[in-house]
Amino acid sequence: AAKVWINDLVIWEDDGLSPWRLDEGFRKIRFRQGYNTVLMRVDNGPINCTWSLLLCPPEALAL
Repeated sequence: AAKVWINDLVIWEDDGLSPWRLDEGFRKIRFRQGYNTVLMRVDNGPINCTWSLLLCPPEALAL
């Protein structure tokens, strides 16, 4: 299980022990000017933990 917060707002949550997928969750986030907080919590499972975070401007995701 895992959970990700940005500036105290939950932006992603997984209650199981699912495998990591690159296209699993895209979120639009509005950042504050200056510093922002990113917090991630992961429960240990029976195998390795894999996690990533990619930050990019909205125009980079336009198809």
